[in-house]
Amino acid sequence: MVSVSSLLLALLPATSVLACAMHRATTTQDSVERRDSSTGQCGAANGNLSCNGTTVNRCCSQAGWCGDSTDHCGTGCQAAFGYCSPPAPAPTIPAISTRAKLGSVPYGSEIYACTKANTIALTFDDGPYLYTAALLDLLKTKGVKATFFVTGSNLDKGDIDSTAAWTSVIQRAYNEGHQIASHTWTHADLSAVDEATRKYEMVRNEQAFLKIIGKYPTYMRPPYISCNAACQATMGTLGYHVILWDLDTDDYNQDAAGLIQNSKNNVKTAYDQRWDAYMSIAHDIHYQTVYNLTSYQIDAGRAAGYTHTTLGECLQDPAANWYRTQL
Repeated sequence: MVSVSSLLLALLPATSVLACAMHRATTTQDSVERRDSSTGQCGAANGNLSCNGTTVNRCCSQAGWCGDSTDHCGTGCQAAFGYCSPPAPAPTIPAISTRAKLGSVPYGSEIYACTKANTIALTFDDGPYLYTAALLDLLKTKGVKATFFVTGSNLDKGDIDSTAAWTSVIQRAYNEGHQIASHTWTHADLSAVDEATRKYEMVRNEQAFLKIIGKYPTYMRPPYISCNAACQATMGTLGYHVILWDLDTDDYNQDAAGLIQNSKNNVKTAYDQRWDAYMSIAHDIHYQTVYNLTSYQIDAGRAAGYTHTTLGECLQDPAANWYRTQL
């Protein structure tokens, strides 16, 4: 099994795409996080490259190579970066009640932007991870509330509801007033899986959240920013707001001391345009994001006259609508 420490290898350099220069619904969303491999390598130790973009060699082996053999697809296969077979049998999805759609924020359709003027919603994907506690320390020091899109079992870190470190940090984030949202159970591409798998990816995370904080979120962000019409219909049925972004920090491509300035430049370019509000995406699984970018982004936002809020607040959605307590 891959150790957590092996996941801290430097990410492969990638060309930074200044997506934040385009605004609101005109922003190109097609390939924000998708990192399909053209080298045959894959996994967190190889720039988060994925084997999902091919019809062959779709399994990411423990050693970080795409292939279809038993060695690639069996023990140690990295499900977050490709397919694994034979797949572990999915737990039975419990009966799901009809879920009321409260408030005015749309359900089952993509949301790109905040509606409350002069706000910035900082959002972080893919955690919890090694740096999440340090990010919480920083946010507490700065007096800022953020939103965490939590993945249940990715990066070989262990399940969030049975790994004490992750259970504790999620509880801490919630108790300190941050908004908890869903990023699926295994970081699956929800446009590339069937209906049963889409539901499992969401409901399994719900079960974990119920165990950890006694409720589960009504907000989700699809991995790879990929949620086609079928996916959006599923999210609508399950009662989820589908959240994208309008400010991409591109931090996952810049996780090195010599690269993170690119993400800062992305932030500055966006803030210089003085939009009404900003919905920012970053990742708490990256060292430079936590220890470098976030402090800069908070200070820059405040200097520009904005207030940092949770996602629900920037969408003017009452906090009572952010969670449910029964499946």
